[in-house]
Amino acid sequence: MIRTFVGAVAAVLALLAGLWLMIAPFALGTQPESADWSTSTITEFSTGLGVAVIGLAGAAAFAAAIYENLVTRGLVTVRRRAPEPEPARARTHGRLLRRAGHHARPAGRGVARGPHHDERTQAMKTKLGVSALILLFVGGLWLVAAPFVVGYQPRGEEWTDATINDLWIGGLLAGGAFVTLVVYAADALRELAHRGRHAVDPSH
Repeated sequence: MIRTFVGAVAAVLALLAGLWLMIAPFALGTQPESADWSTSTITEFSTGLGVAVIGLAGAAAFAAAIYENLVTRGLVTVRRRAPEPEPARARTHGRLLRRAGHHARPAGRGVARGPHHDERTQAMKTKLGVSALILLFVGGLWLVAAPFVVGYQPRGEEWTDATINDLWIGGLLAGGAFVTLVVYAADALRELAHRGRHAVDPSH
């Protein structure tokens, strides 16, 4: 539960960072008005768009995993739709089948979700969130290297505003994703150890 919450917060922050990258060239004035987009603007905008999309997907995946966890623990009640009344013809046909002794429940109707199904669904959504964190980490590293790889930071010259912005956002993005992954792994290992001790000695 803790690791999914931390992952959701990190993904939301990454979403905000991506949105900032998209508007940074215009907010900082590194993109001249009424001019074609510079290399730094294209790089920051496209990278920011990717980061925002990945952050949104990660936040949605972690939020869904948290919801599934709450449902599994019984802290959230899932509202189920009331069965619709059957038409008179269907009721008559059902009565005839029951009288003949051939009535059977339709396959797939009235089947409740078990705890194992909820756990598998939660694990799948959590894996999607972790994959998003890994992509955000890679995106942060790319953003740090982009000014020098793409070439909009001249060698031997004072760092431009675009370079400084990319280094700060990229460093925070990569660092935040890395710390979140470490917290996630540590909490997962702690939970596995707790389950192992409980399996050996159920009294604890």
